[in-house]
Amino acid sequence: MSKIFSSSKEVENYHIDSGYSENFCVAPFTTLLLEPDGKVGACRHKGCEFPVGNILENSFDEIWNGDFIKNWRQEFLNGTPVICKTEIKDRKCHHCPEYNSLTKKVKELNVHQSIKPMRLAFNFNGHCNLECQMCHVWQKPNALYDKINFWEKLDFWIENLHEVELLSGEPFIQKDTYKLIDLLSEKKPNAEWTITTNANWKLNDHIKSQLNKIKMKNLIISLDSTRAETYKVIRKKGDFNKALQTMKDLQDYDLWRLSNGLSGLNIRINFLFQQENWQELGDVYNFSKTHQVEVFRTFLYEPTQYSLLSLEETRRTDILEWYFSNLSLQQILNSTRVIRPLIDSLNPVNKFYFYEKYHQLIKDNHEKGA
Repeated sequence: MSKIFSSSKEVENYHIDSGYSENFCVAPFTTLLLEPDGKVGACRHKGCEFPVGNILENSFDEIWNGDFIKNWRQEFLNGTPVICKTEIKDRKCHHCPEYNSLTKKVKELNVHQSIKPMRLAFNFNGHCNLECQMCHVWQKPNALYDKINFWEKLDFWIENLHEVELLSGEPFIQKDTYKLIDLLSEKKPNAEWTITTNANWKLNDHIKSQLNKIKMKNLIISLDSTRAETYKVIRKKGDFNKALQTMKDLQDYDLWRLSNGLSGLNIRINFLFQQENWQELGDVYNFSKTHQVEVFRTFLYEPTQYSLLSLEETRRTDILEWYFSNLSLQQILNSTRVIRPLIDSLNPVNKFYFYEKYHQLIKDNHEKGA
């Protein structure tokens, strides 16, 4: 896989040079996510509870060019996003180099799209071996797409397919995953795949042989903790050591792929910060170095009962004080997606105090470097 953008800044500059605002996002112009219960989304960051239609109730054109998604596109074309205001401010996901990999291939950036989606997430069922506390996907249906004979309609949906995503449930224990690989490796052999997994399974020869058929873009392992006991609380029914072993096996398999002329897996780890694991924000920096793997730090907004934002303000200020007292500047700079929403949630006085603290750390570091 050739990397289109090497940084979020490059993405931002490209958008501006192309005549779009710094707040532009390409997702609703390129992507649809098919969910286990029939809902259809357009962005993995907004999640499956932010649908633009329903495959059980709407035609393809009602979904892909319905009023809702067209209004969403218009907001980005105008440079005044409302729907994604929080995500743009806190996550900067609209500048993600990976998610903008299709930007230069888009033939039209119009409110009405005559060309079918370039990226599809086939989340066919919620079948999962874990019951993570912040997730409800494992409770969703498991055979809807068989019942509606979606496989017979697959050619229609993949007409302009460039990228595939598998997100919900656990893809590597679902028969639908391997059926899809068999079909798309023949019909769309150049499509690049991103698969998100909990890694609570054993990498065997069958899985390797299936992965050998496709071009991988990313393999994302959702870990959420560096501590076995905390992992067990967040990822119910999960085994931290099994996940680590599968990660290591995948790293070895990745080397084999590269040595045999196949695309790399581009393994990444995701940590979703919430009430149970907030003290591990610095630990993931060391985890990344120790295991030689890139780490994403993301912030849990919903369900609210597990979010740091639902804590009393005094508790949130205590957590921020702990971060600024115990984390290095590098760890803090790598964690803005977690720290910024906390600061922004405070009253104006506390908000000003912590942003001053943040900017002073950066200033002091620059002066030391000078």
